[in-house]
Amino acid sequence: MRLGIFLGFLIGAAIASLLGSAETPKPGEEPGGIVGKLKRQAEEARAAAREAAEQKQAEMLRDWDRTRHHDVADH
Repeated sequence: MRLGIFLGFLIGAAIASLLGSAETPKPGEEPGGIVGKLKRQAEEARAAAREAAEQKQAEMLRDWDRTRHHDVADH
């Protein structure tokens, strides 16, 4: 499930990036207006997904290490 969320964030970021490169600001409009906000949100989502993946990896490593030490103690 977390992998799906992570992939969703990456796809959303890619779409926002494509939209941002295709759109030019209108006269009097702040550069990056809505597109800039979307890009920032995509970056934040990507960072959150990366952090969640790192936490999951750390959790899996702890479980593996715990199992490994338990197996060694049994032998």
